[in-house]
Amino acid sequence: MAEYTHQRYRSEVWIRIAGLLVGQRQEYHSVPQIVVETMHLKSQAANASVAFPLAVCVAALVITVVTACEKDPASPVPSPAVRSIVETPSPSVVPDDGESEEVRPVIVTDTDGTDDDSLDVVTEEDLLNTTHPLEGSSAPELTGLASWIGSDPVTLVSLQGKIILIDFWTYSCINCIRTLPFILEWQEKYEPLGLRIIGVHTPEFDFEKDTENVSAAVERFGIDYPVALDNDRETWDAFGVTAWPAKYLIDAEGIIRYAEVGEGGYVAMEQTIRHWLRQAGVDVSSVPFEPEDYHLDPEIDRAGRVGDREMARTREIYAGYRKNLPFHRFPPPDPWVLYEQFYEGLDTDVSFEDVPEHENQHLYIQGLWHVGPESLTHARSTEDFADYLAIKYNAKTVNAVLGHDGGAPYRVRITLDGIPLSPDAADTDVRFDDLGNSYLHVEESRMYRLIRTTEYEQHELQLSSNSDRFELFTFTFGAYENLEDN
Repeated sequence: MAEYTHQRYRSEVWIRIAGLLVGQRQEYHSVPQIVVETMHLKSQAANASVAFPLAVCVAALVITVVTACEKDPASPVPSPAVRSIVETPSPSVVPDDGESEEVRPVIVTDTDGTDDDSLDVVTEEDLLNTTHPLEGSSAPELTGLASWIGSDPVTLVSLQGKIILIDFWTYSCINCIRTLPFILEWQEKYEPLGLRIIGVHTPEFDFEKDTENVSAAVERFGIDYPVALDNDRETWDAFGVTAWPAKYLIDAEGIIRYAEVGEGGYVAMEQTIRHWLRQAGVDVSSVPFEPEDYHLDPEIDRAGRVGDREMARTREIYAGYRKNLPFHRFPPPDPWVLYEQFYEGLDTDVSFEDVPEHENQHLYIQGLWHVGPESLTHARSTEDFADYLAIKYNAKTVNAVLGHDGGAPYRVRITLDGIPLSPDAADTDVRFDDLGNSYLHVEESRMYRLIRTTEYEQHELQLSSNSDRFELFTFTFGAYENLEDN
């Protein structure tokens, strides 16, 4: 890690504290995490004289914010972009889908003024309400972009007179992946009428900064609108984005008119697109708009929380130390990885021994692994799949973000409750050999779809590889009802 100068260090600390206060940075969305990052910078600074007093100030802030918010300090800080017109209960309560932690409440006021607990149709008056700090102000220019895919560089000024939808996404994010079909449909319906869509790819992991990786994802998802790589998060910060995905609608005069954070809200977004096209003098009456077609909107099937932790839907599990450290060092301690040697061996190869009993919500490790900031990497070649990563989970679907270093592909064996997957439970990235063993063929860094069952179930999942290049970043879990793609 590069050393920080005193000046840059001070700036980093204050930026991160400000990010905590206003919810500007998704990776610092929890109170304990900003404290840990402050203390971590202390050891990196060339002159860290300000670190300790700042850490003390932030520690005081912990007490204030947690008390004021009256919520788990490990929970995301609500973004001002999240619209909260009406909080609607899910039609059927199932365990929470942690892949949708940043979803706003559903707007349920119908166009005729009646309540509808299945669709988020809104009135014209609702569309004009300004709840995001940037709504009603001029959109900041796209800035600090590393490269463009599918287009020469684009500026918002050059598109003035068009309605612009900006989608902040990252290609390994399941929430972003589930949003893309809706965006592509809007492009097909409204681009001929003047809508322009720009994808701003802001990476969560370092491998997502690679232009070739993003280009492959753009092709895989069928995206043909311009995509910009916001590797330094300059445009992300300019728009005040807090989570993936985030969508901003800009009118013909360059004014931000609507902001949507997280999955869902697709009916309201399409209504807003149509509204501002009409305001620009475009006749949209020839383009069909049927709210009932959105019966698969994830917000409608958003899972509710259950009180029993062991039966709750499994949260997203991060394998790297950067995400785990805050919840290991500050109470209540609840990291994804429970092994003490994990935290004593940062950036080194560490030997782990699995424990007999597993609990939901945690990652269990057997063998020799390199503990990295973003991931765990198998640290030796083995035979007979001796080393493994295991989880006990509750969900319908399971995905994993795996890394690939650009060399030869490697194989990851998958077992469920100690045996190979059945074809009925295997998702689209799972393959089977002649003996019926289930495995992944890993040849690029991306999200892999592992499990899909029709019922919400509890299982023990194990991933193992003989390769010393097997790398895990995160697991995500789905518990939606009725969704074909979750």
